Amino acid sequence: MKKSNKIMSLSLATLLGTSAILIPLSNDAIASSLKDIQNERSSIESNIDQKNSELAELEQKEKQLNAEIEKLDNQMIEVSAKIGDTEEKIAEAEKKIEELKKQIVEVKERIEQREELLKERAVAIQDSGGAVKYIDVLLGSKNFSDFISNVGMISTILEEDERILEEHVADQKLLEEKETELTIELEKLTAEKEELDELKAELETTKKEKDALLKDIETEAEDLHGHIDELENEAEILKQQEAAMKAETVRVKAKKGSSSSSSSSSSSSSSSTLSMATNISSGDWTWPSAATYLSSGYGYRWGKMHKGVDIASRASNVAIYAAADGTVIEAGWNSGGYGNWALIAHNIGGQKYVTLYGHMKDSPMVSAGQSVSKGQPIGIMGSTGYSTGPHLHFEIHVGGYGNPVNPIDFIQ
Repeated sequence: MKKSNKIMSLSLATLLGTSAILIPLSNDAIASSLKDIQNERSSIESNIDQKNSELAELEQKEKQLNAEIEKLDNQMIEVSAKIGDTEEKIAEAEKKIEELKKQIVEVKERIEQREELLKERAVAIQDSGGAVKYIDVLLGSKNFSDFISNVGMISTILEEDERILEEHVADQKLLEEKETELTIELEKLTAEKEELDELKAELETTKKEKDALLKDIETEAEDLHGHIDELENEAEILKQQEAAMKAETVRVKAKKGSSSSSSSSSSSSSSSTLSMATNISSGDWTWPSAATYLSSGYGYRWGKMHKGVDIASRASNVAIYAAADGTVIEAGWNSGGYGNWALIAHNIGGQKYVTLYGHMKDSPMVSAGQSVSKGQPIGIMGSTGYSTGPHLHFEIHVGGYGNPVNPIDFIQ
C-alpha cells in the first residue's frame, strides 16, 4: 500500500487548529507550550505503536485467510475433477442403458416372431387332429428310409423352435437384468454427483465468505495505514512546530536586542535570487507579492468557503514575500491542493498568527525552521496544485492554523 505524502492539509488543519503555535511572551508559558507539544508527540507515538500492533494482527489474519482460501481453491479443483469423472461415468452408463434397451427391443421382436411361428405350427397340428399325418409323410417320401428321416426332421424342427424360443427368453431376461443393474448404478452415480454439486456449492459459498472477510480486513488494514500516516504526519508537524516555536522565540529575543537592518541582511542572504520587496509597509504586515491585482477575495465562492485571497499577475517570475517577520513551519509540496506552499508562524504583539502561501511555481526558497523577515522573498508565483492559472493564494489564520480571517484586514 502506498503511503500518502508526508504533509496532509487535513491533519495539519486539525493539529494546528487545536495547538498553540505562536509564542507567548512569558518564558514559563513558552516552556509550558513546549512541554505540551512534547507530551502530545509522545501520545501520538504511543498511538502509532498501538496501530502498528493492530496492523500486524490484521496482516496475520490476512495471511491465515489467504491460506484458507488457497485450501478451498484446491478442494474445489478436486471436487470439480470428481464431478467431471462422475459425469463421464453417468454418460457412459446412460449410453449402455440405451444400447441395452435397443437390444431388448430386438430380442422381444425375435421372440414374438418365433412365438408366431410356433403358434402357426401348433394350429396346423391341432387342425390335423393333434398328430402328424404319417400317411402324408409316407406318400411324400421316396422310400421307407426317407420316411423315417422326414418324421425325425419334423420332430427336430419342433424341438429346435422351442430351444430357440427358450434362448430368446433367456437373452431377454439377461438383458433386462443388466438394464436393472445399470439403472441402479446410474441412480447411484446421479446421487453421488448431486452430493458433489452440493459440496462444490458449499465450498463456493465458504470461499465467497472468506473473500468478503479478506476484503474487509484489507480495507481495515488500508484504513489503519491511512490512520498511521496521519498520525506520523501529526507527529512530524508537531516536531516542526516545536522547532519553529523555539526558533521564533530566539528570533523575537534577537530582534529586541538588535536592529531590524541586521536582521534583514541576515535573512535575505537565504533568498539571494530575488530582492527584498521595495514597497514594504511600515507596520507589522506588508503586501505578500510584487503583484497587486486581487483576482478573488475572501468568502464563499462557487458554493465553498474561500479561506484567503488570490493575487494574480500575467508577468513572469513574480516574487512572493513573507507578509510579516516569523519562522517557517513547513515549506514544500502539499497534496491537499496548494501545490508548492509555505506556512509561516508569527508572533506580533503577543498574538499568534499563521500565514499560508500556495501555488508557488517551484519549491519555496525557504525551509522549515528558518527565520524570515517581512518583505523577504520566499518563492515565485505559479499554478501548482489545484489552480486554474498563475496566482498566489494567501491566507492569514489567527491563533493558529484553522482559524482563517480576511487577509485584507491586515495587509491593505
